[in-house]
Amino acid sequence: AMHREYNRLAVPTEILAGTHDMTVITSVHGRRLAKEIPGSNVTVIEEAGHAIHHTHPDDAEEAIRALDARLASEGASGLQGALRRLTSVFPKSA
Repeated sequence: AMHREYNRLAVPTEILAGTHDMTVITSVHGRRLAKEIPGSNVTVIEEAGHAIHHTHPDDAEEAIRALDARLASEGASGLQGALRRLTSVFPKSA
């Protein structure tokens, strides 16, 4: 049911998809998501499975940095600002 709402997302989005992901199949979900979210970017990683952030951390970090750069270029405070706001609300417990 969520796919019907994808086109309503109005936030910069970076999508990472793996060619060997059998949980969220790239051709069914990743590429479709990229088509339906306005202004999104999709990166398909060869031979990556579902947990790209574990198996391809450099690619995940690159996507995060790209998103941060997009936010900054659009005048947003970027991910670091968002993280600062979140940690001020949810500080680390002792």
